[in-house]
Amino acid sequence: GSGDRVGVISFSTRAWPVIGLTDVTGAPDRRRLFQAVDKVSSRGAFTNLYAALEAGRRMLAGQARPGTRRYLILMSDGRMDVGDTRRDVELTRRLLGQELPELAHEHVQIFSIAFTRASDVGLLRHMARTTHGLFRLAALDRDLDTTFTTLFERAKRPEMLPIQGGEFTADASIREVTVVATKQDRAVRIVLQAPGGRQWSAKHRGPGMRWFRSERFDMITIPHPKPGKWRILSSAGHNKAYVVTNLGLETNVGEQDIALHTEQTVRAWLSKDHAVVRQPDVLHDTRFVVEIRRPDGVSARYTMMDDGGSPNRKAGDGVFTTDIQYYKPGAYTLRIIATAPTFERQITRYFHVNVSPAAPVKLTPKPASKPAPKSAPKSAPKPAPKAVPKEPSAAAVGLWRVVAVFLLVNGVLFGLGGGGFLLWRRLAKGKAARTAASDESAEEAR
Repeated sequence: GSGDRVGVISFSTRAWPVIGLTDVTGAPDRRRLFQAVDKVSSRGAFTNLYAALEAGRRMLAGQARPGTRRYLILMSDGRMDVGDTRRDVELTRRLLGQELPELAHEHVQIFSIAFTRASDVGLLRHMARTTHGLFRLAALDRDLDTTFTTLFERAKRPEMLPIQGGEFTADASIREVTVVATKQDRAVRIVLQAPGGRQWSAKHRGPGMRWFRSERFDMITIPHPKPGKWRILSSAGHNKAYVVTNLGLETNVGEQDIALHTEQTVRAWLSKDHAVVRQPDVLHDTRFVVEIRRPDGVSARYTMMDDGGSPNRKAGDGVFTTDIQYYKPGAYTLRIIATAPTFERQITRYFHVNVSPAAPVKLTPKPASKPAPKSAPKSAPKPAPKAVPKEPSAAAVGLWRVVAVFLLVNGVLFGLGGGGFLLWRRLAKGKAARTAASDESAEEAR
């Protein structure tokens, strides 16, 4: 979006900016950002998470514009590792006791992504929760598009259209819709069928359509879509449809942590030009529901009412409500869907339910992750094979190109954060680690 900027930082034993916060709205700037991502090397032998976090905070403090929302995105498959076990423990303590509190105080949110369970999942999750961000485990390359759409929804809270069976309904109030259609591989040809049966593709697109193809998803932007049912053909599912419209869906639900056994009153309403819609002819046939996905993957659906009964305050005021109680700790996804004969809207919120709000999770660094050699009181130098790591594989390089494409293209369409990003480079640590990771689930903390 307008005013959104992205920065890139690389790190190994230390951290350094590859490019400062840069606008993403122009083609020349996007080329510069792609070039910056390509310069990030995976040849470093170490992982100094503290230095990278500190460098990101300094970049935002020195370059972010006043009044903008600021985010750091951490992607890692490793642990704190600077070649000295005692130093690792000290840097982890400083990260927990100094950097994270300062970031939280400065309202900088961390979105952390672990690529394997061999990563320091506990530390990455703690970073996100301390700063009211979001953690995800993306064990497979194909999980990245879902992970980044989740981060976008958390950061920008876009208006969405519900997609059922590959179909969504456009209405006359929609000025633009952006569809993210996932696929099994690049060979799959995504087709978009408009109301009336006309079909469009990347090679044969409609007037004004913007169509971007990647290995795992197609991104299609349609200005002033024709009202009616649209169909996404040949997709692997998990599709998204984001809209620009003056008829929106709003809620009182934020994304702060909630205490276990809390009873929450969920409110939702339609808004047109920032005013609550109260017209009976609009609301009479509009159905509001809440879908909750618990940490164990079980989903529940609740109907929202505007009848004046408990917990609804006043009948006919356009605000629909229901009460929800949370019995399991962990990460929740809440979706509110409004459905009418001529339009549909959806919004999504992500939050965490804590066992005890007064007792946050305490993480203790694990010095045993790299045991000190018995023959000397100080840590021995790293073995030669690690000091001269192998070149990154083609698969790893390709993965990062997909990540860069998703971030930069999505930055133009719906800009994840007004203050910028920190791209944290995934280190290529060998085919064996990636193979082991392929057996892990990508649904951690959902």
